[in-house]
Amino acid sequence: MTSMSKKELISAIKARYLKVGKKEKGKILDEFCQSAGYARKYAIVILATGYDNNRIARIGRKGRKKKYSHEVMAAVVKIWEVLDFPCGQHQLPPR
Repeated sequence: MTSMSKKELISAIKARYLKVGKKEKGKILDEFCQSAGYARKYAIVILATGYDNNRIARIGRKGRKKKYSHEVMAAVVKIWEVLDFPCGQHQLPPR
């Protein structure tokens, strides 16, 4: 099952899941886990009221936090240029 078809399945089942009682929710979860291949606990989280299935599509993924400021990186680049661009690769001495 492709990720797109799983998203379609989630959106179709979520509306029905939120309207029914506890016994029916168990049956819906069994069907959903069987067809989508998700673990039961993860399926419960996905189908919950507060879970936003489209958050990544709307907002995007969180970026990595900056480790060094712009001033520090400018100084490092300047030192790198002064030292004639050394790199992390080990260079063999000439024979």
